[in-house]
Amino acid sequence: MLIKPFSLIVSCQAFNNEALRDSYVLAKIALAAKNGGASWIRANGPEDIKGIKKLTGLPVIGIYKDFESLKKSEAFITVRKWQIKEIIEAGAEVVAIDCTRRPRPEPLNELFRFVRKNYPSVEIIADIADLEDVKTVLKLKPDYFSTTLTGYTDYTMNHKKPDIELISKIKEITDIPVIAEGHYKEPRQVRQALIYGAHAVVVGTAITRPQVLTRNFYDALKDFSYNTKVLGVDIGGTWIRMVVVDLKRNILERFKFENPQEKNEIFSEISRVVQNLGDITHIGVASAGRVDVETGIVTFASDNIKNWSGVNIKNEIFKRTGLIPTVDNDANAAAFAQWDRTKEENLVLLTVGTGIGGGAVVNGEILKGKNGGAFEIGHLIYPLNTNKCTCGKTGCVETLLNGKSLKSAFEIKDKKKIDFISEVYAWLIDSTKMFVDFDKFYLTGVIKFYGDEFLNKIRKQYEKLSVLNKGEDILFSTLDEFGGAYGAALESLYFGGESK
Repeated sequence: MLIKPFSLIVSCQAFNNEALRDSYVLAKIALAAKNGGASWIRANGPEDIKGIKKLTGLPVIGIYKDFESLKKSEAFITVRKWQIKEIIEAGAEVVAIDCTRRPRPEPLNELFRFVRKNYPSVEIIADIADLEDVKTVLKLKPDYFSTTLTGYTDYTMNHKKPDIELISKIKEITDIPVIAEGHYKEPRQVRQALIYGAHAVVVGTAITRPQVLTRNFYDALKDFSYNTKVLGVDIGGTWIRMVVVDLKRNILERFKFENPQEKNEIFSEISRVVQNLGDITHIGVASAGRVDVETGIVTFASDNIKNWSGVNIKNEIFKRTGLIPTVDNDANAAAFAQWDRTKEENLVLLTVGTGIGGGAVVNGEILKGKNGGAFEIGHLIYPLNTNKCTCGKTGCVETLLNGKSLKSAFEIKDKKKIDFISEVYAWLIDSTKMFVDFDKFYLTGVIKFYGDEFLNKIRKQYEKLSVLNKGEDILFSTLDEFGGAYGAALESLYFGGESK
């Protein structure tokens, strides 16, 4: 086995239309990679292979990209015998062959036979895209499998990138070493690949293609200008609130209207505001319910907003405005606004209104979960609570702590009920502390109307639960009722709004 375990292999390649398309330049990049710790180079074509070996002395995995085959969406990496001959005679110790299930100009078994008959000391890497490719090629007994082409074939376009789990799936059916390659951008991904059973890892674009790296940074700023103006929208169960924010995060205007409880009317009103303002460049939307932040779909919403589950906020906004919004849960957006203001690395924000919304920032990142539905702490079950929740569950803590419950207790000055509510708040905050080791816990929404006396009740009950609990860590947020809308605008600024 020529390639040693735990090797870092750097792919040094450039297309003909790229600035680095020069064999000597690529050899210098390979030398820099060697100085950084690379023990192998993956290179394309005999000219580059010769130059890299001469300058670096490193062993090379040779490939030959057949661009005519690529244009036809066929297998295209080292797919002809003459290509194998040229790269091996240029000095490649290992040859990589496209072993995907796409059409090819020469049979795969003939390519393997050609290498083994004429170059018995040369090892073969089977570049594959998925597990079925591996099963198809197993009988040819390559020296290595490489996940090079996952995400690049029509049958793997939707696979996770990098597809680290593919490594362990391959290891379940064969002992042939697996090389991790394809879309590796971060050191932690490389470590994870090795933990999942990779023999070695290939990194290319993230190291050797500065134009791609530059494009990533350029894309992060190209939508900004002195005229950047963001509309932040918070779609709540009772009210829809909007703010207009400039690039410096200043709030320029505020709007508020009752939720009409009808999808088309909600989006028509947002569209009217955008049209009337005329100069909106970005939109951020915060919504009640569980929101898939990637697709913009409300995956679940209670009856606080009628027929809201399944609505695609991103598509509805784009259809009417031509702007692609960032979309998030309303409590997440408010928590992000709190983070922007106070900058704790770990904080929780609880919003109290029609229901209870929770948002958390952990290690400086919004806690979102699989589809954006993480941290719905209002729907934790409180012991012995038999109240039916609008989410369909029985016993959700928000049925005890929502704005209506607070108003009912304080209007009749029911001390016993007020004390009970403060105990439940303390229980919820203490429970949260166990899985989010927060610096500060912020309360916002209608709960602020009940003042410092009620806050201190909660603090005292919280301290009773543990000697480690400090009441001073519980605070009223200084965010006002537009905090969710402001947070939605900030998410668009931080994470990128798009226009058509």
